[in-house]
Amino acid sequence: TWMEELMESQDSHATPVSEDAFLVLTESGGSYQIPNVLLPSQLHNDGNYIISLSKLTRYLGEMAEGMGVEIYPGFAADEVLYNNADDDGNGNGAVKGVATKDVGIAKDGLPKDTFERGVELVGRQTLFAEGARGSCSESIISKFDLRRDAGAD
Repeated sequence: TWMEELMESQDSHATPVSEDAFLVLTESGGSYQIPNVLLPSQLHNDGNYIISLSKLTRYLGEMAEGMGVEIYPGFAADEVLYNNADDDGNGNGAVKGVATKDVGIAKDGLPKDTFERGVELVGRQTLFAEGARGSCSESIISKFDLRRDAGAD
């Protein structure tokens, strides 16, 4: 199973969930527990395991790379790159990739000895996993007016 592969590849162990406790924290610093019988089934962890999130993401990254996915950890996307008429002939403005940020810039804005120009990462598909309020996500939401029918600001 994938869990066994994960444990072997990451020299890890999974801890079975032995009990659930759903606590409500109060403003005074106390808490009270809601009885499990009153909780919906989605909040019950019977049969689940507790594992290291960092080891899980490392394992999933290795699996994705084994399938040909390119992952660039440690490089933050700085801007979204869009197609224009010169790129695809139809000027549809679709996302074509991202550009990473320049590194090695001093506080005064001048390049240091360690300066490296950011790179453009272009592909048929670009996956954004920075959350709904990330800078690149905000750029895409604005460009394509994705909040038009959301009913909230």
